[in-house]
Amino acid sequence: MIVGHQLPIILRNNMKKAFWNNYKGLLTLFIPLLFLTFGSQQNRAHFANDPEYIYLVNALAICQGKSVGHIDNPGTTVMQLEAAVIWITHLVSNSSAESLTDHVLDSPDLFVRNTRIVIMVLNTLMILLLGYITFRKTSLIGAALLLQLNVFFSENLLDHAWTKVSPEPMLVLASLAFMLVTIFHLHDPHPNRLKFVWLYALTIGFGLGTKATFLPLAIFPILILSGWKKKLLYVGSLPFSFILFTIPAIPEYENMYYWFVRLIMNTGKYGQGTAGFIDTATYFPNILKILLTNQVFTLILALSFILVVFIGIVKLYTRQPLQNSLWFKALIGLQASSIFGILLVAKQYNANHYLIPVLLLSSLLLIVSIKLTAVSLSYTKFGNPILAAFLILAIFLLVKRPPQIQYANEGYRITNLEMDTTLLFIKQHYPDHKIIHFYPFSLNKYSALNFGDVYTKRKILPFLKEKYPDAWFYDFYDNRLANWQAEIQASDITNFVGRKVLFTGMPKNDEEINILSDRGIPLNRIYQGRIMAIYELDTTKYFQKLREILTDTSIVISCGAERLSEDGEYIVGADGERFGGAWIRSREAARSGEYSFKIEPHTEYAIDYKLDNLHTDSEYEISIWRKSDDLWPLFVVSASDASIFYKAERDYLLKDEQGWQLIRIKFRPNENMTKDFKIFIWNRKKSTAFFDDLTIKRIRHI
Repeated sequence: MIVGHQLPIILRNNMKKAFWNNYKGLLTLFIPLLFLTFGSQQNRAHFANDPEYIYLVNALAICQGKSVGHIDNPGTTVMQLEAAVIWITHLVSNSSAESLTDHVLDSPDLFVRNTRIVIMVLNTLMILLLGYITFRKTSLIGAALLLQLNVFFSENLLDHAWTKVSPEPMLVLASLAFMLVTIFHLHDPHPNRLKFVWLYALTIGFGLGTKATFLPLAIFPILILSGWKKKLLYVGSLPFSFILFTIPAIPEYENMYYWFVRLIMNTGKYGQGTAGFIDTATYFPNILKILLTNQVFTLILALSFILVVFIGIVKLYTRQPLQNSLWFKALIGLQASSIFGILLVAKQYNANHYLIPVLLLSSLLLIVSIKLTAVSLSYTKFGNPILAAFLILAIFLLVKRPPQIQYANEGYRITNLEMDTTLLFIKQHYPDHKIIHFYPFSLNKYSALNFGDVYTKRKILPFLKEKYPDAWFYDFYDNRLANWQAEIQASDITNFVGRKVLFTGMPKNDEEINILSDRGIPLNRIYQGRIMAIYELDTTKYFQKLREILTDTSIVISCGAERLSEDGEYIVGADGERFGGAWIRSREAARSGEYSFKIEPHTEYAIDYKLDNLHTDSEYEISIWRKSDDLWPLFVVSASDASIFYKAERDYLLKDEQGWQLIRIKFRPNENMTKDFKIFIWNRKKSTAFFDDLTIKRIRHI
């Protein structure tokens, strides 16, 4: 019996309870806001060529209506999103009325930064949506918060989600979307509906189009969907979903296929190494390393297996069937996906971000395990242990994560500071010097764009060449000096780059400096820091070394397309050598004289000259001038056996006032490269272009 004076207290308590039930869903805002706040304040390395500029430059190719060149991840979802960001950014911030391509090449890091923000906001919204929907479906605020907290389980995941434009932040989005579909499925009163087949297929296709490491999650729908028809329908629809999210890569499907075949059939990193499925010497230690590195994930996975055994014992003892077979199938599916993820990544485990999709299953796996255990024990209030699990993990992460986040943030800050101060120092003290960038280990706009363009298969090269014609790079490990793609030798530096030259980029140790000197590039150290260094070309030693190398240069062959053979079938060089066919001779354009070689779309190969009797004591310099709008066709020098020597060049070293481009290939033959050298033009892209003034020089070392 309620006493009169107790009634107001009871009403007040009921009102408080109703208010709490109605508004505790607002707690699902906290973790997404925390994620966005910390993420937006996190520094990132400017001009980080790998991986960010791979996706930026491929996104630019999409904006130009081209297919992408990078298919390793595949990563096309990142490129498609970044293409949209590029278009919108250009639309709203193009104050100089530049073309879209010029805008991107002028301020590339602006577009990378904007894409990073967009992905971060999308992930924030997905974290919020996942938590809110979970709360509405379960009325368990602990379950909602535990699912949201999962993004903080891995420091590596946070670093990629906050500081990179790469597949990993998009994998976070895909994994959260997958969990959202699973929550809907587990709490739907009619879980056998066909719509879940399509929802799983779309989310899995999106994940696979982002990165192949999402593959373990593809197992889950096979195990949880009811009936063979739905399972087969799901499996059959996956290829179409994958195609939908990889449309820009369709022309590269054949290369993508062989790339993944190599990954599977070779033991080394990125499909390299010896033939074999796994290397047992590294595979099993990698599994142990994965488990020890990801302690929260490992603990939850181990606990789930213990609970499966416990549930089995309880049901065996009580002789009762499982009360919720859908949830039990979900548990088995999550375990299977997690184990498969570990086994997949252990093959080439060198970084934790490959595990992002399965790491994000941890909270869902824990929730399903707790619920099934509670149901097996006929305990209905399983929300309390879930909330307890959330609180324990939240306290653990609150202690562990902030120092790690602060440390990473400080690393990016000092990296950017050193890069900016180094470039400012060069501008102030060496304004008249040309710069050669150490490549690819160098943080600057030009190296980043060059690196990204390599992964488009040089689709943006003509625009880069036109905008930055004086960008030079040196690859220490390949000993390759180049103006974008056009290669020169160390002896050419002062001819093409100039006499006042700086080398900048990652610092070189004393041994590497000595190696450079032996290669004909003597350097004086000006500054050497943690990630940046400045060296000046020592021209005194440089010219002294050149004088020590006595050479005799002679023109072996020259041809300007001016003469025909007596039978009118061939073009004849200065000493009677025969080139190509008379039908490619044209008066439409000429660099010298009246004629040139005209290459048209129907012409696949031209010139086709065979060079014999090469001398191993000499270098050979083969050059030709081309007039073309798109840096095609290719100029090729090849041994009869292309595995011995093959060089195809489309980039140019010089461009004259009439638009003729100097293409040059320089090499020194060895004993296996003295006969049957072929020189030809390969019109791979079916272009129209003119070629003139072919010259072959022999540079004999005395």
